[in-house]
Amino acid sequence: MMGRIVGLKGILLIVIFAMTGIAMSAAPVAAESATLRICHEDKSYFPFLGVATDRDEAYPGILLEHIYGALGRLSLKSTLIKAPWKRCLKMLEHNEVDATFAAIYTPERERFARFPMANGKPDSARAIQQVEYPVFSQIQGAEIWNGKSFISENIVVAAPLGYVAAAMLKKSSHSPAHNVSLTDGLKLIDKGRLDGFVVERFIGLKALESLKLSDRFRLSKKPYLVADWFVILSHGFYKDHPVLAEQIWTEIGASRTRNNKSLIKKYLAHERDRK
Repeated sequence: MMGRIVGLKGILLIVIFAMTGIAMSAAPVAAESATLRICHEDKSYFPFLGVATDRDEAYPGILLEHIYGALGRLSLKSTLIKAPWKRCLKMLEHNEVDATFAAIYTPERERFARFPMANGKPDSARAIQQVEYPVFSQIQGAEIWNGKSFISENIVVAAPLGYVAAAMLKKSSHSPAHNVSLTDGLKLIDKGRLDGFVVERFIGLKALESLKLSDRFRLSKKPYLVADWFVILSHGFYKDHPVLAEQIWTEIGASRTRNNKSLIKKYLAHERDRK
């Protein structure tokens, strides 16, 4: 009988240790991981990315508010690196950083980056933002985009270098011969030397306001592109921390669902107060 009791105690101890191990593996992995190295574009894009983007800033941008909130709930530290967008993607490809944002899914990008997936497709529920890209053009004349195609084969429309919209325009033979920045593109449109520019709605409107050109432009009634923006991770980081990676995406999606509307109101009110 004593031997049986000892045997049962031994089995119980094994079960307890096994359950403890399972519980530890299911908990956030932040404690064992290095600081998350995040690259983001070296520009200010109201309201998504602020001029000052440190963690203690009051208005770092909506995207960083979601990211900081998610990392805080996982007790994960981070460090930010600012670089041109194409450089951020290249650094991620070579595992020089662990994450970058905000990226639209393409099969090509999946080759060098990890996206949150569900049933073999990008998981919209865990996107950091859902956005529209209208075509910005002169207010005079006909609208150049009807929701499916441009009104003429000769229409020339630009988009920021390295963006999915730029690749789409190039594929459809509507892109200019040379790369054009957002500010330069809008100025060229105003001078009649470019037909249109594709950029996220809030970002484009803010650029027009800064250039004092708001009353000279129209936005297409139907967007050129509707997309999810994601925080994407390096293959190296995902390989080392698969559970943590999934937790990061889940927390980011939850933050967007809970807080996005209030954050947009916060940033719009702050912008009004500054005027």
